[in-house]
Amino acid sequence: MTGTGGDRGRGRPGAYVCGIDAAMGVVGGKWKVLILWALNEHPCRFGELRRLVPGITEKVLASHLRELELDGIVHREQFDELPLRVEYSLTPLGTSLNRALGPLGAWGRANLLGDASGDGADTDRLITLSVVGDRTELTDREWALLAPLWPASGPFADRGPDLRRIVDGVLYRMRTGVRWSDLPPRFGPWRTVAACRRRWLADGTWAEVVRVLRDRLQAVGGDDAEVLRGLIGRLGEVARQPRPVVVGRG
Repeated sequence: MTGTGGDRGRGRPGAYVCGIDAAMGVVGGKWKVLILWALNEHPCRFGELRRLVPGITEKVLASHLRELELDGIVHREQFDELPLRVEYSLTPLGTSLNRALGPLGAWGRANLLGDASGDGADTDRLITLSVVGDRTELTDREWALLAPLWPASGPFADRGPDLRRIVDGVLYRMRTGVRWSDLPPRFGPWRTVAACRRRWLADGTWAEVVRVLRDRLQAVGGDDAEVLRGLIGRLGEVARQPRPVVVGRG
């Protein structure tokens, strides 16, 4: 497979009068921010991007992707296979730009949209996902500490990748505030993730995991302590929610 990178981003001194002017030169217009949001979730092929950015024409999308690629924001990767497959993804520079756009979206929501709620706010929250600041998904090191604490019975007794993506989905939803139905597909069926979250809160599993993590924190130091503190903080946000009533448990 082959890849291409930006050859003009960060290389245009004198073209702008200030940093804000330079940043707007990269994301200006109606569509580029929406393209960045779509790519924030996962790499996309051209056709998928058109579906994720309703209303954009094929010509405009192709033009914007090329400009974002030249600015070092988007990476285009062509796979050596038939039929030809091309994927677009964010570069590290693009990821940092998405993060920088978060506060701008929050300002617009508060000052221009009147702190809108409902579908409009959900869409804005998705577009400016990076406003949450912290990452949402567990690292391999975090999961290695967390997985053994889950009950060794039930549908996730093997504590494998299915359990991990569901836990990640619960954390993602808690941190971003998206509707369950808007949960990205990488976490599995959203109804499954929502049902597991309800069950784990109702039967005390989530709170028990947090308790054990706190106990372990007392006996470790250094990097392990930092990892445990991060886990406790993130899982604790979920554990502090009121326990739902689960009907028909068995």
